[in-house]
Amino acid sequence: MVTRPHHRHGKSTLGCLLTVLLLVAGGYVGLQFARPWFASKQYRDEMRNVGAFAQTSNEAVLRAAILARADSLDLPTAAKRNLKIQRLSKPPHLLIESEYEYTVTLPFLGSRVLTLHPRVQIAL
Repeated sequence: MVTRPHHRHGKSTLGCLLTVLLLVAGGYVGLQFARPWFASKQYRDEMRNVGAFAQTSNEAVLRAAILARADSLDLPTAAKRNLKIQRLSKPPHLLIESEYEYTVTLPFLGSRVLTLHPRVQIAL
């Protein structure tokens, strides 16, 4: 038979609750920063995928495909407005880049601004 002490005041339960609360809060904050970062990585991957067709497509076609992906990722308008596609000659390569800011608002901590700069360079 197991005997339990009768003088527990809930201290271990409170410690467990505090730990769970901190883990949930940390997960929430991490998720708020992970979403724009992950969207930026997907945007960069789309730049790379579209850039693979640079030999056979002009800049207007490349731009349209990249902007369509930016719309589907619900990126800020600056991500689309700042999109640059350049063909450079020495050495021959294609440079696709954009820069934009994303504001993350956190309760009790205020707003934080992330500056994201997805960029790819593709050899031609």
